[in-house]
Amino acid sequence: MAALPQWAQAAGLLALCAILFVVGLGDRGLAYSEGHRVGPAWEMLDAGMPWEAGDAWLVPRLFETPYLRKPPAMMWAIATSSGLLGKTEFAARLPSAIAMAVLVLVSWRVTTRWLGSPWGLAAGAAQALFPVFWSSARSAEIEMLHAACAGIAALLVADALLRRDRLGWLSALGAGVALAGMALAKGPAGLPVVAAVLPAACIVRWSIGVIARPSLALVLVVPGLVLGLVSWAMAEALGRVHGPVITQDVGEFLWEGSKIGRILTLPGAAWASMLPAGLALFLFLPRRRAERPESGEATGLPPRAERVGRVLALAWLIATLTYAAIGVSNPRYTLPAGTLLPPVVAAALALWRTRAEEGGLRGPRRGAARVLWLAWPGSWIIVLAVGFVGFLVWYEAPRGRTSGDEAGAGLAAVLERETTRSPSGAGADPRGPIVWADQLVECRPEVLLYARRWNPLVRARWNKPLESVEPAVGDILIVRTDRHALGDAEPTERERCTPMLGHAERVHAFDVHKYSFEVYAVRSSPAVDDPPAARTPEPTADPTGP
Repeated sequence: MAALPQWAQAAGLLALCAILFVVGLGDRGLAYSEGHRVGPAWEMLDAGMPWEAGDAWLVPRLFETPYLRKPPAMMWAIATSSGLLGKTEFAARLPSAIAMAVLVLVSWRVTTRWLGSPWGLAAGAAQALFPVFWSSARSAEIEMLHAACAGIAALLVADALLRRDRLGWLSALGAGVALAGMALAKGPAGLPVVAAVLPAACIVRWSIGVIARPSLALVLVVPGLVLGLVSWAMAEALGRVHGPVITQDVGEFLWEGSKIGRILTLPGAAWASMLPAGLALFLFLPRRRAERPESGEATGLPPRAERVGRVLALAWLIATLTYAAIGVSNPRYTLPAGTLLPPVVAAALALWRTRAEEGGLRGPRRGAARVLWLAWPGSWIIVLAVGFVGFLVWYEAPRGRTSGDEAGAGLAAVLERETTRSPSGAGADPRGPIVWADQLVECRPEVLLYARRWNPLVRARWNKPLESVEPAVGDILIVRTDRHALGDAEPTERERCTPMLGHAERVHAFDVHKYSFEVYAVRSSPAVDDPPAARTPEPTADPTGP
């Protein structure tokens, strides 16, 4: 049977991605940390296009506070998508779906070049049907964009090493561009995956000469130039920022004594999260002498395909061990390594197809083949299709019900009422009171985003810590009251804010998921006897920003 034309394969994979990652993308409210990506993106958009918004696109801001816990690539992507499609949940999540689709196409293309058809199609389908990626590909988070860029860079580095024509420099160039995207999405977190391909290729070929290719310099030169330019522009913009900047220490995700057990078990946990594709790794274990073909005996699989499977399987192992060595404890952070496995699955399929059922496979390889194919490789398509429906019903839908959309609508109504009670007259700000929050922004920022959707006059500002703010009469304070994740002796945010709340009236309370909050309206000033008119506090950032 002739293989499908290349265009038909690509169209089929894109259709599969549309079904899995685009349909129903906007049917649920923002939840968990999606607001931390969407909020800065929409503030960029409020400031205008990049060429007319001053520093707004270079220094992301979340509720008017400079927010640099993560690089800005995902925020740029969401802002672009929202500028074209509107400020909706669909537009916010679409960049992740697109990133997944591009990764699927790259996996298909390079595997087709390595193994031919239909094995490239199998790799693309395996990537799209990879359960561990489903949630990230349907969320407004940085994980999918980062994993896609890291995976594309790693696959193109492997392609530059494996292809025999004179166009290896194109693969190296593409890897450099993807590496720059990876760094702008989440910093160097995916670097172990890209770097692991090099020693894996040397070990499989038993030669360091395999990486002695001048074109590989592009993998470093391109991201170096891009990151240098972006870093310079952001540094210049930050020099014009006044007030605090929210950042995050990368050490928070690395070695920690209380997590030593999880760090040591990370490789096993990462492998389990990669099932069923992880089973394909066993087919490319080093073979015992009894399993190796005698001199002149055919292997049943083209040597090139055998080499591809071993290089990428070994690269996955090296990358995962590297994550454990630097102290990563959460298997979720090994997601970029999973992008190496779909071509391994395709190589394993080729191995299965070119042998009489499992003839020639012994030991763990034979057992892995039995489990991996469920007697017939197409069985997994049915299993994963059913699994995807279960994912939507029992995972995605419950997560959507934790959204702060309803709480935001309720808060908007309260703020509209309070706006009519805020001071007016000379010096009063016609836009109404300022809403001050800290823990609400840390835990569920989408509440304020939805409040602003229902009441565009809502002016929210993030002040960290909240007790350090000096609110004006008429301003609103939102304090967290629950003790989730707090130590026995650690005060709640409400307890820390008790002095300032003595001059405020509680006007509302709401719950979002596992968090509880109270809303207070400032009725008098602690500083003077006669409350001043509503005022606008000193800006915490460059006035040219959003």
